[in-house]
Amino acid sequence: MKSTRLPRALLAVALAVGIGAAAATPASAAATGGSPGQDCGYFIETGATVCVPHGADLNGAIYAQTGKTVVEMSANGVTALTAPESKQASSGMTVSPASNSFIIGKLFDDINYGGGSYEILASGPCASGTPTWYLNDVGSAWYGRVSSFQGYSNCNVTIYEGTYQTGAQLGPLSYSAWVGAAMNDRTKSVKLTY
Repeated sequence: MKSTRLPRALLAVALAVGIGAAAATPASAAATGGSPGQDCGYFIETGATVCVPHGADLNGAIYAQTGKTVVEMSANGVTALTAPESKQASSGMTVSPASNSFIIGKLFDDINYGGGSYEILASGPCASGTPTWYLNDVGSAWYGRVSSFQGYSNCNVTIYEGTYQTGAQLGPLSYSAWVGAAMNDRTKSVKLTY
């Protein structure tokens, strides 16, 4: 019996053409999170996404493309300005709110915060009285990928197996080095809260 499988080279071309076609489609309500081997930043309020090859300066690319400085707020309250990466400041430095985006959460391809990453960015940190942030659909490029996550800027993360915060969930947690067998590679939506 003959195999009906496509030769690997032809399959690679077909996938590349499919990916190119998907990239040309206008953005919808779902996030567009890049592909394996990439680090991406997603602006939760506007839906804009910036991606770079894994290990490249994502925050520098965000700054170059949007003019926004990425702010990473650590647990001890010190704020590090990370775009461009060489620019660092203490929490005492004043930065115009209109020119920043705070990392409020990160999803990772691999356990222990490894592999490609997906930064979720917002106009401010999580704090008492601030809104809960919902990423209703991480985008099909990130389906089947999330193995660990971290909350940033005082945010706790809850991941869900379905879009629009449905199905099995894990969280709210400030971090998880591994999401466990039940949730590994199943995240399709996220909620970030104080």
